[in-house]
Amino acid sequence: MIDVGFYHPLVLARAAATIAPLAAGGYELGIGAGWMPDDHVMAGLPFDRAGIRLERLREAVEIIRSVWTQERTTYEGRHYRIENAPSVLELPLEVEPKILIGGTMPRAIRLAAAHADIVRVFPALPSGKIGWPGWAEGSTIEHFAEKRTWAREGAERAGRDPGALELSTQLTHTAVANNPAPLHDFIAKTTDVPAAAQDEAMILLTRDPVGGTRATSTPAGGDRSQLLRRLRPVLQLRAS
Repeated sequence: MIDVGFYHPLVLARAAATIAPLAAGGYELGIGAGWMPDDHVMAGLPFDRAGIRLERLREAVEIIRSVWTQERTTYEGRHYRIENAPSVLELPLEVEPKILIGGTMPRAIRLAAAHADIVRVFPALPSGKIGWPGWAEGSTIEHFAEKRTWAREGAERAGRDPGALELSTQLTHTAVANNPAPLHDFIAKTTDVPAAAQDEAMILLTRDPVGGTRATSTPAGGDRSQLLRRLRPVLQLRAS
């Protein structure tokens, strides 16, 4: 994911369009509004409030799409001004990159669904705790179902087909074992997320000793058949 606050959208558009034909299976340009104040402070850049950062992101996406589809781009926005910029590459593009936008809160996810090809859903932080325990707490099936609803709303408001959206999330730990108990213990020690909480989180996929079937999106234990059983609720969530 690239914070658009660090890169001009004209540069991003041309770079992505150049890389896409060379990338096996296509190319995804992951962009976001930024969320870490320290990143901006270190770079000597202002860290604006969320509404301004999302507005900048929207303008950046509009410019990128135009550069990919129009011979010349002129744009007048609050954050960017483009005057008669050429696409550089011959149009139509041989391979048009997909735009991926991630988000946690309603406004960001609705914006992603209105403009992106792929909506990346990140865990919420309901307790305000940044770190594994907070991420696990905010990545339950229920939290992700709520975000799915926000994505559908954003697509519908923009006149897009919600069913055409591709939803994704992060994979953090992936492992397969006949006996996942040691993995439970290892993850608990390294993340401070106990086994019971691992079973509820979509960022950690574990299996309890009696073969529980709670689904998440990050495999951390269990054999193939167990993983498939545990992933089924996630697939149902995507299809609904």
